[in-house]
Amino acid sequence: MKFKKTKICFVLVLFICLLLDGVLTQQLSSYFFSSNFKMIPELALLWIIFSLFFLSDDVLNGSLTIIYLSTILVGIIFDFFYIGYWGIYIFIFPLVVWIMTYLRIFFNKSILSMIIITILCISLSMFISWNMSLIMGICSLSFVNFMVNNLFPTLLLNEVLVIFTYFPLKKLILFIS
Repeated sequence: MKFKKTKICFVLVLFICLLLDGVLTQQLSSYFFSSNFKMIPELALLWIIFSLFFLSDDVLNGSLTIIYLSTILVGIIFDFFYIGYWGIYIFIFPLVVWIMTYLRIFFNKSILSMIIITILCISLSMFISWNMSLIMGICSLSFVNFMVNNLFPTLLLNEVLVIFTYFPLKKLILFIS
């Protein structure tokens, strides 16, 4: 099986990021959540973005099926264990994969490009999640409250994570591919 190491490492790190999302949120909830704002670490989403950004075209094309399947599985787990409702992240994670396969060709491989792409992908995922939560009756946040209390703090936290993890993750992804 061609690109076996890449596929195994992608799936393994994706599941580790899924677990770390929950652990970080639980252990650092007093820092990430207050009555006014919520900073949500999106480690699994960041791993998907980083991986698709740095994998070469031939490795990406050879691994796309397993990437889609693993993001659907992680979306199912994420929805059941962290959200409590079926369908939000099952849709979001594969959508980010699809968007990144096309978006990556328009950007050079720099930290600034990664910051811009991360802002776009996390904003999109949070808007979809917020809209689906409104439709399902899970939340009642207004657009302004969502932007100020959820989106901006989450973007800030995740962009700090991007800045600190850019070079180590780039080296890891290039090593496994």
